[in-house]
Amino acid sequence: MTDRGTGGHMTELPTRLDAFPTKTTRDWPAVAAALISVVGLVLALIPRTSGLFGWPVAVLGLAAGASALILHRQGRAKAKWSAIIAVVLAVGGVAGCVYWSLALRPVNIRYDVRGDAPYVDLRYTEAYHDTGEIAAMNIGDTGFFPWTYDVHSYHSHDPGELKATITSGVTADKSVSCEVFIDAVRVKYAIAKGPGGVADCSGF
Repeated sequence: MTDRGTGGHMTELPTRLDAFPTKTTRDWPAVAAALISVVGLVLALIPRTSGLFGWPVAVLGLAAGASALILHRQGRAKAKWSAIIAVVLAVGGVAGCVYWSLALRPVNIRYDVRGDAPYVDLRYTEAYHDTGEIAAMNIGDTGFFPWTYDVHSYHSHDPGELKATITSGVTADKSVSCEVFIDAVRVKYAIAKGPGGVADCSGF
């Protein structure tokens, strides 16, 4: 545009509002997604809360993070890295929930002691039960075989002691063996012969 009175030039002004440059300032979707994902990850890492609370919160964080990324690609939000962090944390939360759902699967642990020795001192001192507490038991001289004991537990291991000791006065050809099964799969086996022989199936 030319200023006729002065002979100078004037810059043309935009006549439409959309001609002005605009900035995308919607950061809250990605920030909210990140916060939800953090909560979901924390809940997923705690065994007692992963199943009931961890799953829904982690999935919600994943959906919110994905939505924030879509908004960023559409130019409607600018917090790209917050959205990416939200997705990564949410995936970690889902993975934690999957892990605990498998790790906390109840299993059947069976202890089996058998042999031809007439007397055996059987010592069973620790076992995990459904409540997670530890029970103590000293069987003593059994005088009969086989001896079996089943434990339904959320723990697939037992750090306790299971020992079968052949008592004195038994001939050298007599033996005793112990086995531990988890869901019918043998995970521990030991055998002993003669007086004082110890079949040790402790700790698995």
